[in-house]
Amino acid sequence: MEQIEKLKTGEIKDLLIKDYFGSKITWNRVLGLLYKNSDLLQIINPLWIKIKQRQIFSDMPEIKDFLLKLNVDFNFEFNENCSFNDDWQSGVCACDEQWHIDGFVVSLSPKTMETHKDVHNSCYLQLVGDSYWELDGKDPIKMEPGDLLFVSKDITHQVWGDGPRSGILFVEKKYL
Repeated sequence: MEQIEKLKTGEIKDLLIKDYFGSKITWNRVLGLLYKNSDLLQIINPLWIKIKQRQIFSDMPEIKDFLLKLNVDFNFEFNENCSFNDDWQSGVCACDEQWHIDGFVVSLSPKTMETHKDVHNSCYLQLVGDSYWELDGKDPIKMEPGDLLFVSKDITHQVWGDGPRSGILFVEKKYL
């Protein structure tokens, strides 16, 4: 993809790819994952929940397929057993993977994340529901299930929705 090449070289700082990865993840599966990891949740009001567990491939094998596709599109290897996923706190590894899971996120509030910048270059895969992202004060973009958004650590953004939503945040290794 030409746009991914521009993103890799820094020519562009953000990129939305509509329907990048089709998913059949349902709210039942999202709630099941939350329930299974209920002792590993980071909860920020108003009702933004992040699972502090990166080993989700057995519960959601399609996320492994997604990470494979994402890393291959960036000309990197995918390592299913990367040590980055073993420890939520350290998040270190020596693999050749470009993109790593930062966290599985669920939001149950219309207005969730105020204007901020991320510490790392990141991308967000919308799984269930819709979210709206305002990047550097520009017109909001709508993310639907399967959409992927890349956001540079230099981009100020805020996120909200018009109903419950869930997705996964990924971070770029070169900043870990």
